Amino acid sequence: MHDHTDLDTREEPTSINMTLPSAQTESFGFLLLPGHPMLPVSAAIDVLALANYVSGEPIYSWCTIGHRIHSARSMNGLNVQTDHLIEDAPPLINLVVGAGVDGHKQTSTEVSTWLRRLKAGGTSIGAVSTGSWVLAKAGLLEGKRCTIHWEDRAAFRETYPELEVTEAIFETDGPISTCSGGTAVVDLSLTFVAAAHGIDLANKVAEQVLHSETRSPSRTRALNQQLCSQRRTDHGARHRKPDAIAGHRRTSGIIAATSGPPVSHPSGAQPKAALSGMPVAANAIIGSPN
Repeated sequence: MHDHTDLDTREEPTSINMTLPSAQTESFGFLLLPGHPMLPVSAAIDVLALANYVSGEPIYSWCTIGHRIHSARSMNGLNVQTDHLIEDAPPLINLVVGAGVDGHKQTSTEVSTWLRRLKAGGTSIGAVSTGSWVLAKAGLLEGKRCTIHWEDRAAFRETYPELEVTEAIFETDGPISTCSGGTAVVDLSLTFVAAAHGIDLANKVAEQVLHSETRSPSRTRALNQQLCSQRRTDHGARHRKPDAIAGHRRTSGIIAATSGPPVSHPSGAQPKAALSGMPVAANAIIGSPN
């Protein structure tokens, strides 16, 4: 018979979020709506965790937030137990909205009211991919540059013709950030780390995630335009109402719906090395007091 006594004495895996935050710790909340893609949520949090690991300091903390119930099922079928509900969420410097392929439906009066209250209180708010629908319905994108996943762009522009919707992989405009989706959340997150804590730290985090080159918003506008053109060729122009989106989207083409995190201490340093394409000017970074 094997002796399994040693199993009872194994140490718990280390969580980089367990370090007690200091006065300088920047907090993030991730609102996980039903069907959120796990890739961008994990990517954004891992960039924060690795920034803590590499710096040796608790410069970031984070928590997950659910709407009405503590369970949020991801688009891949995995169930996430959230730390809080929106009614008991702690004070946050930054809030990231995660929605799924039907992000145009994933909102409510309760969520919109809560987002507006956070914004009024100074919280920076962001969304990736279809999460932009949630911010738009809350009225948070009025007068702001924004972006959205390329598959939703035509319908989004039709629904909100007054908004300035770009083809950039991410946009930051004051305290609001939007990201078009997928791995672009890594580029956005590294941009924020560089602005708040310097290029050297961001480069080291990029090395940890094997991210050899960080993209600027403008560098992939051509790619977004190419994807949209191909989509029109394959399926016809996408000037559809939001309710038609879910039934026509190809799940394989949708890989993100949460925001890259905003930061509160922008710097004017110019990027270099692995971050050579990354803008970190103050007007490109979200600051929590803006």
